[in-house]
Amino acid sequence: MEARMLSILSVIFAFAYGHAAESNMLTAELNMMRGGDVLERVAAAPLPAGDSGEDVFWDFSEISEAGKSVCRHISVGDTVFAVIEDGTMDKYRFSGDSIISIGYENRLAVLNNSVPYTRLVFPFSYGQKIGGSFIFTGRYAQDRDAETGGTVTVEADATGRMLLPSLDTLDNVLRVRTDTRAWLRLLRHGEALDDSIATDSLPFYERSVYEWYAPGYRYPVFETRLYRLYEHGRPCGSYGVSYYYPTAEQELLADDPANREISEEIFLEKRGLRADGDRNRDGENGQDGGRGMVSGVVATATPSEVTVSFDVSGGETVIGMTLADLYGRVYGYIPEHAVGEGSHTETIDTSRLTPGEYVLTVFANGAKLDEIILNH
Repeated sequence: MEARMLSILSVIFAFAYGHAAESNMLTAELNMMRGGDVLERVAAAPLPAGDSGEDVFWDFSEISEAGKSVCRHISVGDTVFAVIEDGTMDKYRFSGDSIISIGYENRLAVLNNSVPYTRLVFPFSYGQKIGGSFIFTGRYAQDRDAETGGTVTVEADATGRMLLPSLDTLDNVLRVRTDTRAWLRLLRHGEALDDSIATDSLPFYERSVYEWYAPGYRYPVFETRLYRLYEHGRPCGSYGVSYYYPTAEQELLADDPANREISEEIFLEKRGLRADGDRNRDGENGQDGGRGMVSGVVATATPSEVTVSFDVSGGETVIGMTLADLYGRVYGYIPEHAVGEGSHTETIDTSRLTPGEYVLTVFANGAKLDEIILNH
């Protein structure tokens, strides 16, 4: 059993540093929603969204599954389409390279835009941010006028690597965060929408939606939604949900050759079946494109940390490391970074790990250099 687990590990972590060249920029060609696309997804208890910034590692290998559902995309003419999920229909309009939100419907409410907002623009890359105000008006429970409005900000706030429930590792992941703060007004009989009212006295909600996009997939691979409700200025409730969109589902989408080509290229490259001029495919760390050589790798484990020492000769080298258990779950991660000639030390915090065996994998110049089993 242990040998089998180590075999699986060797495959997983051979993948981990296999593809750093693909862009994590969202484009209309590769990421625009399309009518006719249907995605199955797995709902789960909300997982922490993690840090913002670069070289973030998100471990979504363990989820508490809460059921499955379907997300459908339908076209309504040439420029209007809708996303139907869990009894709600969100409506959008294409405008050039932008997606504009124009309203939504569910079993209780039908709301359409008075002032729409931009849901996403293309291209969209790390550090980019858009925002604006919106007002939707319509009917609630068939017999009452309703109005909601507020502000929305959309930001590509993080990039990094993600470990999926399938234990597949995705590189160059881009996270897009959407924050909404909006009030809700249900009109009384005899009250008109154009009657003035202080919106800061109304109930309001805050919603944060995190979406993780990966090269080769049109739609997010993972999503977390968090909601907070307020009344009279005080919190009165909160809830959240995460969704996992298995990559196999997106690979079955029809008429998506550009994404299919990217995902197939990544698949082959991770297995060393396609040349990449900047990487050593033989797993040997020699003089590759002028890069140096790593030797003398020694790992020392204490109850609080793992210290890895090594020597570099012959020029600058790109080094990276992962620390995982025998099931492939990653608990420590040092992003790839360049180091010069000489002796070096890297440290991984293990103070929160439970006792047991762990596997340290060291990568140099994009190739797996060494695997060391440690007792913690």
